[in-house]
Amino acid sequence: MSLGDDGIDDYNNSGGASSRSRPARKPAETTSSKELKDRFRIYFPTDQTVARSRGGRNAGGTICVQARWWRSPNFPRELVRDVITRDRLLIHSKVIFVRRVGDGQATRQPPGWAYVGSANLSESAWLTVPAAAVVTAAGGGFLRGRLSRDKSTGGIKMNCRNWECGVIIPVPESKAKSVDKTRASADMAMFAGTVPVPMQVPGPAYASNDQPWLYPGA
Repeated sequence: MSLGDDGIDDYNNSGGASSRSRPARKPAETTSSKELKDRFRIYFPTDQTVARSRGGRNAGGTICVQARWWRSPNFPRELVRDVITRDRLLIHSKVIFVRRVGDGQATRQPPGWAYVGSANLSESAWLTVPAAAVVTAAGGGFLRGRLSRDKSTGGIKMNCRNWECGVIIPVPESKAKSVDKTRASADMAMFAGTVPVPMQVPGPAYASNDQPWLYPGA
């Protein structure tokens, strides 16, 4: 599946089968999972970062994660990084920065892109990752949902718990050419002048005694 794909091919290739009826994954199929862990990072402030921010804990009300998700054995805590921003300001930005691996010119694809929108990193906003998922881009819009087959009509339908709004902004090829490719892969210079990067990248990994900022009562 790729950006702009309507997801129907993936759905049909999977046979529309549920996760229970599909055969177990082969070892080779775990490669994508390893690549995801190597290349994907989630930025979220620790409790101490919020406490030391300019507004302190009173300013962290709109930034939240539920303790039960964080403490779940399946939560990818190893991917989470602390958020270090300028002047100790907390941010409520919902952004995704993507840098393409390899030569984008060969595929006529932009060297990178950024998503800026309303979707936070939650199941309500993005849903789970099923056998067939859909990512569509139309007119700069970005929508994620789950495909299934309508029992009454037999057609394909998409279920989405939340409706989010966002735009995808491609990075011009000229930006990528100006970046020193010998530098670390965490270099975010290609986004300069396209979408501001609001935090330090790479961010520090959580220490063993660090906890994320937990929304009061969550």
